[in-house]
Amino acid sequence: MGCRIDQCAAGVRQTTLTDCGCGWAWSICGRSRVDGGPVQFSRFFGRWCICSGEVVWGLPVLGTAAAFQNYVNQATHAIVAIGNNVLRQKLFAQLQAAGFELANVIHPKAMVSSCAQLGAGVAVMAGAIVGTEATLGQGAIVNCGAVVDYHAQVHEFGHLGVNACMAGGSVLGRLAWMQAGSAIGYCVQIAAGTLLNPGAAL
Repeated sequence: MGCRIDQCAAGVRQTTLTDCGCGWAWSICGRSRVDGGPVQFSRFFGRWCICSGEVVWGLPVLGTAAAFQNYVNQATHAIVAIGNNVLRQKLFAQLQAAGFELANVIHPKAMVSSCAQLGAGVAVMAGAIVGTEATLGQGAIVNCGAVVDYHAQVHEFGHLGVNACMAGGSVLGRLAWMQAGSAIGYCVQIAAGTLLNPGAAL
């Protein structure tokens, strides 16, 4: 089970590292500001848009997303704020190997069933719904307004775009991506690595 940003145990170092990959990272960082919980973002790892030494939203950029072991004395938890599934999986593994715990980011205006099962390092954004006994594998993303209905499964590093919808009992395979507005019906299974175009329905 992953650690929620607003539910980390008292006494741990209250910092979180974010790999900053532009748009998705801004969404993740914005979620932390909405909550105001006990764990706050303290640093960014720059990739394409920003460079070491820059400051983003008042937070200094440490450097590129590499050699994570050099930063373990500055934080206990990490979030990979990158929408690309393959790259997110790669950096997720590197952060774990370096000794970080991957935190979950759950927006306060998301609805997540108490019976849902969430792996480590998942992100559930504003207006999203994760239903009864739904499962989110590690590194999964459920973007704004997306729905993972009852008993649905999002396998590791799966990604639901804005307003994507999984009906009850459906399965989104590992590294698969449902782009904005796509939908899969009851008990439909989507193979690993599949890309569903915006608005597609199966």
